[in-house]
Amino acid sequence: AAVVLAFINHYLFHEALVSRDPRIGAFSQANLSLVEFEEALKDMVQVRSTRMAKNTSSTDLSKQKERFMRIVDDSLVSFQEDFIKLSQANNVSDAISDFQTTARAFLPGSEAIAQISYFNHSLYEVISELPTIRQGLTDTLNTGCPIDKIIECRELMELANDQLKIRVSPSMVSNDFMNYIFGFRLQFKLDEALSISNQIQRHLPDVDYLSEFNGTINNLAANVKRSISGDLDRAWNDLAHSPKTREKLASVFEHIMVNISTTLKFIRDRISLEINEEVNDHYLRGVGFMFLFSTILMVSCMVPFLFGGTLQTEVCRYLTGRYPDGPQKMDQYVFQSLKSIFLAVEGSLPNSSKSKTFQVDKNEVEAIRSTLDIIRFNLSDAILTRCENEPFVEAISTGEFVSPILADAIDGILQGLIESFKKVDIDSPFRRTIGSCLAAFERLKFLSAVNFKEAINQVNTPLTFIDNLGEFVSRLKALNMESLAPHIQTLVNGPVKLDATRDNIYTLFVRFNSLPDQMNLAINNLNRYNQTLSTSVQSSMNRGVNRFHPLLTKELQLAVIATWHDIPCQSLRLAAKRGVDSVCYTFLMPFNAFWTGLGFTLLLFIPAIIFAVKLAGLYRKTEKYSHDYEEP
Repeated sequence: AAVVLAFINHYLFHEALVSRDPRIGAFSQANLSLVEFEEALKDMVQVRSTRMAKNTSSTDLSKQKERFMRIVDDSLVSFQEDFIKLSQANNVSDAISDFQTTARAFLPGSEAIAQISYFNHSLYEVISELPTIRQGLTDTLNTGCPIDKIIECRELMELANDQLKIRVSPSMVSNDFMNYIFGFRLQFKLDEALSISNQIQRHLPDVDYLSEFNGTINNLAANVKRSISGDLDRAWNDLAHSPKTREKLASVFEHIMVNISTTLKFIRDRISLEINEEVNDHYLRGVGFMFLFSTILMVSCMVPFLFGGTLQTEVCRYLTGRYPDGPQKMDQYVFQSLKSIFLAVEGSLPNSSKSKTFQVDKNEVEAIRSTLDIIRFNLSDAILTRCENEPFVEAISTGEFVSPILADAIDGILQGLIESFKKVDIDSPFRRTIGSCLAAFERLKFLSAVNFKEAINQVNTPLTFIDNLGEFVSRLKALNMESLAPHIQTLVNGPVKLDATRDNIYTLFVRFNSLPDQMNLAINNLNRYNQTLSTSVQSSMNRGVNRFHPLLTKELQLAVIATWHDIPCQSLRLAAKRGVDSVCYTFLMPFNAFWTGLGFTLLLFIPAIIFAVKLAGLYRKTEKYSHDYEEP
C-alpha cells in the first residue's frame, strides 16, 4: 500500500508542483503570477505617481468633498449634543422654558386671565345677590312648605339662615357687612393678578429674549462651522489641488507599492528554489527513502489527502467564484474570524497583566487592529471580481480603508483643522447671552413680589359655610315645591356655579404664584452654568477631537484614494487570478472526494492494522502450544 501511495503521490503531484511549464507546475504558475503582479504594481506606481506629481488627474472630487462636509456637519452636531449633555445645559433651558410658559399663560386675553376675570365678575354678583337669594328661600320655606314636609323645610330654612353666607375667617363677625369685606379682600387679589398680567405684557420682549439661550445652544454647531469654514476650504483645496501635497501623496503611494513589490519578490525567489534541479533530486531521493518507511509514507500521504479536498472545496470555490459572490463572502468570513480573535485577545488584556504564563503586547493588538482595517477593504473581491470591469478606485469603493501611511501624508492638513477647531471662541457668545438673560431677569424682578398665598387659601375653601351646595340644592328640589323653583335656579346659576369653578381658579393661582420660584431657579441655573462654562467647553472639545479624529482621517484618506481613479486594474486582476488558479486548479484539483476518502480510509486502517498486529502477538503469547507452531 505504501509503495502504491508513493507512486500515486509522485505522479499526481511531482510534476504538478515543480514543472517549469506554468501550464503544468503549480510553483511555476505561482511564480509567473507574482511576476505579473509585480509588473502590474509597477505600472500602477508609474501612472499614479506621474499624474499626481504633475497635478494632471481629471478626477472630480465634488462628491468626496460633499461627503466630507457632511461628515464634518454630523461631527459638529454630535459635538453640540455632547456639549449640551456634559454642561447640563438642559437644566437651564428647562428652567427658562417653564418660566416663559407660565408667564405667557397669564398674558392679558389668555384663557387663564379670562377665567380669573370671570370668577372676579361672578364673585361680585354673588356677594351682592346672595342675601336676596337667602331671604327668598327662607320666606318660601317658611310660608309655602307642605305639612308633611314641615320638618325638612325647617331644617333647610335654618341651614340657609345660618350657613348660606360667604365664608369668612373665624376672627370676623358673620354678617353681611363682613361678607362684603371678604369679597373686597379677595377682589383685591384678583385685581392684583390682572395688574401683574398687564406688567408681563409690557415686559414681554424681556420674556421672549430669554429664548436666546436656547438659540445659542442650538446654533453652536452652525457657529463653529462658520468659524472654521475658511480653514475647511483651504484644507480641501490643499488636498485636492496643491502640487506639493499631491507630490507627497504620490511618494507615499509609490512607497506602498515598492514595499509590496519587495515582499512579492522575496516570495518569488523562495518559490523559484523549489523548481531547481537540486530540489528535484532531493525530492526524488525523499520518495525513494519513503519506500523503506511505509508507515511514515502513509501518514505523509494521508495529510494532503485528508485536508487537500476540504481546502479545495471550501476555500477555492469562494476564491474562484463558483460560489455566488465568493470573494466577497470570503473577505467577510476572514474579517469576522479575525475580529473575533481580536476581541478575545483584547478582552484578555486586563487579566493577562496579572498572569505569569500569558502575556499580550498592546502593540501586537494595535497591529491586529490595523490588519483588520486593511482586511475590511475587501481586497479579494476588489481584485478578483470588481477589477474586471471597473477602475481601481471603484473596485475598492465598497470597502473601508484606514492606512497609517496615508494618515502621515494628510496629518498636516488634519492637524490644521483640529487647531482651527480648538481656537473657536465658544465661551464669549455664551457669556454674552447669559449676561443678557440675567439683565432681562433683572427687569422682570417685579415678579418676585407675586404672592397669592392668601387668595390660594381663600379659593381652596368652599364659597359658603355650606360645604356641599350641590347636596343642599338636591334637598331643596326633593321638596317638589313649585314656589321654590325660581329661587333654586337663581342659586344654581349663581353660588353653585361659582363654587364649582374654585378648583380651576385654585390651580391657576398656584401656577401664577410659582413665577417667583421659577424665575429664581432659572437665575441660579444660569449663574451655575456660567461658572462651569470654561471647564465644560474644554472637556467637550477634547472628547470631540478624540472621537472624530479617526473619522475625519478616514474621510480624507478616501478623498486621497479617489484621486487614484485612473490607476489600471485589469492587469492586477489577471495576475491575482493566475495565482489563485495555481493553487486551486493546478495543485489542489486532484484532491477530490475520491482521494479525500482514500486518506480517511488510511487513517482508519493504520490503527486497525496496529491493533491487529498487537492482538496477534498477544494471542501467540497466550497460546504457546497452538497447532500453528507444530512441524509439518
